[in-house]
Amino acid sequence: MAITIEDQPQEFSPVYNELIFLASSNNTAEAGFQYVFDIYTGGTLRQRHLIPARPDNGLGIFDARKYLESVITTNIDETDTTAFLVNSQSQRIYEIKVGEKTDALGIVADLAVTGDLVAWNGVYDFLDFVDYAQADVLLLDSTKPWLTNAPTAQNIELNQFLWGYSLTEFPATFRWLQIQRFDAAGAPIGGPSNIANPIAGVDDHHIRFGVGTQNLETTLGAGYFTGVASYTVVATDNFFVPISKTYTFTICTPCRYPTKRIHFLNALGGYDAYNFTLVADDDTQITRRKVRQLTGEVNGTNDWVNTKRMRGERITHTTKTRKLTLRSDWLTEEELAWLRELVESPDIMLEDAGDLIAINPTNQTFREEKHTYKQLFNLTATFDYAVRNFRQRG
Repeated sequence: MAITIEDQPQEFSPVYNELIFLASSNNTAEAGFQYVFDIYTGGTLRQRHLIPARPDNGLGIFDARKYLESVITTNIDETDTTAFLVNSQSQRIYEIKVGEKTDALGIVADLAVTGDLVAWNGVYDFLDFVDYAQADVLLLDSTKPWLTNAPTAQNIELNQFLWGYSLTEFPATFRWLQIQRFDAAGAPIGGPSNIANPIAGVDDHHIRFGVGTQNLETTLGAGYFTGVASYTVVATDNFFVPISKTYTFTICTPCRYPTKRIHFLNALGGYDAYNFTLVADDDTQITRRKVRQLTGEVNGTNDWVNTKRMRGERITHTTKTRKLTLRSDWLTEEELAWLRELVESPDIMLEDAGDLIAINPTNQTFREEKHTYKQLFNLTATFDYAVRNFRQRG
């Protein structure tokens, strides 16, 4: 009786793509044979799956993502101003233990064990997932991005939120967040500011850190961005050696129209943000249900009377749905490709006076543009507020 785990996902794998485990056994000819795949998290058995051996090669094939998807969500909270936070809902450390079941012996579990693996709340389109390598998303050196496909150069205004999200194999590697401010001429303003990362738990792989103007003024003090035209942010190790790409944020002021800042869950499990700076439409769709009725009534002397205030139709239910239409400024190809994730995102919020308000996208299509055949392009995005409101009955 021997079980061998022939193949398994990489140690860090996105939970919304397949998490396939292959096992073989020298016992598949036994009556009633089935593979036993057990999912463990935190040392506790969470689910057991009995999988028949494939008739063509005798292997057991198991995809663990169904259960892990159900216990992994996201992390964002504008009310928590802590500089560094663990994204405890965005990952799960799990282990697969493989055994077998036969008519003669019943279940014999734990004959082969994978060791700890990490599933995190990312997803790749199929063609990209075929080429997935965990080294592309783990913070290791100055070529590695945070958990985002956003451009490394972005615009932001004063008093706006933004968080960076990262995934590290060894949490103690990421020790500092380094910020450098610049004036309008591009000259550095003083030396860099270094914010210590206190998170070093061996299981704290998925973390977030405040990098917006609002976040950093909360951490480094009011007025930190006075006279600042732009700033850079980079993750470093304990010796201030960069372990991520450097991100540059240009501080802009609203022009003709009030800015609408949108936060959205990106494909890699973090939240990105973008400022829509052109005119915005804020409409309300009103839906009514009516019933028809007689227009008169019986008075106190049993006479049938009609008055001008009587109605032959009565409104029994009124629903109000606020709708938002936003228009971007001119975009680069890189920005437009990134904002596809906004249109596709299942979790989007409007930043409004320090609050994040849930909205849902209503765009049904997205067109990818290229400068080779179109010189200028922008994005029009439409949303419904995620809560319906009601009026009294008539």
